[in-house]
Amino acid sequence: MADSNGLIGQWVGQIFGTNTGYLMLNVDRDRANYAWVQADDPQQPFSAESLITVTGTTVNGTLSRFSPHGQPLPPGFRLPQAGKFSGTVKGDCLAGTWETDMQTHGQFKLTRREALIARQPDHVMRWRDFRTWALDELQGKSTLIFRGHNSAEHSLVTSFHRTGRRNLLRYDTEDVPRLRRQMEVALNTTFNLLDPLEYV
Repeated sequence: MADSNGLIGQWVGQIFGTNTGYLMLNVDRDRANYAWVQADDPQQPFSAESLITVTGTTVNGTLSRFSPHGQPLPPGFRLPQAGKFSGTVKGDCLAGTWETDMQTHGQFKLTRREALIARQPDHVMRWRDFRTWALDELQGKSTLIFRGHNSAEHSLVTSFHRTGRRNLLRYDTEDVPRLRRQMEVALNTTFNLLDPLEYV
C-alpha cells in the first residue's frame, strides 16, 4: 500500500506520447501532497505544480502553473494551463498516463532516485592522516574539493536534502527570500536577488 508519504523524494524518468523528454517529480517531506514537476521537453522545457492524492497504489495528480524553463516562450508558442496524470506505484517505480488541456497526452515512467542508504566507508583514517592525504591529493589539482561526514551513517547529500526537501523551486521562492530578509536585518543592508552577483 502506498500513501502520499510514500512518494516523498525525487523521481526521475521519461514522458512519451505527443511530447517526449526527461521528467523529474520532486515531493518534499513536509508537503507530501504537493509536487514540483520538471520536464526536459525538446520542444520547450517547462515546470508545473501538482496536487497529489494516493489511494492504495494509485496516484492521481492535477497539473497547474506551467512555466517555461530557460529562454522565454517563442512567439506563438503556448504552454498548457491545466493537466492531470494517473499512475501506479510499485516499489520505487511510478508509471501511468498524463494529459493536458491542449490535447497533449501520453505515458510516463519514473524511478525514485534517492541516495539515503548508509554505506560502509572505503577507508577509515584519523583526521591528521586524512588531512595529509587530502593536501597531497590537492597538489596540481586546484579544482579538487573534498566533502563528507564524520559518520558512515550519513549518505553524501546536502543538509537541504537531509531535511526531506527536494523542491528547488520552493527553495528559490520561499527559503531564499526568507534568508534575504534575515540577512538584510542582521547586516543592515539590502540585497537585489535579480542581480546574479548578489544572489550567490
